[in-house]
Amino acid sequence: MNEIKWIKITTTMFDDQKIDFLESLPEADAILVIWIKLLTLAGKCNAGGYIFLTESIPYTDEMLSHKFKGP
Repeated sequence: MNEIKWIKITTTMFDDQKIDFLESLPEADAILVIWIKLLTLAGKCNAGGYIFLTESIPYTDEMLSHKFKGP
């Protein structure tokens, strides 16, 4: 796979219904940071939005929590 150095985020990102919903949640700031981290991780994997450690090892909830230093 080709290496991706950047991802495109539109200026209307915060007009999206998904983001609007996330902003209504109690931990909105933390959730939005995780959302951006997931986007960048998907860009690093460069697999059509799928995220995985290797092509044969998908991330688990526990692995993502550790990677993003969450609970």
